Amino acid sequence: MADDNALKGGSNIILLGKLLKETNICSLDTMKKAIEKVVPPKKAALIPNNYKAIELGMNA
Repeated sequence: MADDNALKGGSNIILLGKLLKETNICSLDTMKKAIEKVVPPKKAALIPNNYKAIELGMNA
């Protein structure tokens, strides 16, 4: 699924989205804020891909 959506290396984030949907451990908004907080500034360009991967997992 990651490769099909140009998200190389994003499989773990897709699984996180699936976990989020299945367990409702937190809201999508909370997860997005957490991603923004933990991704280092030099990799900030990857944040939109992480959002896309989470949403793919939630919709899988």
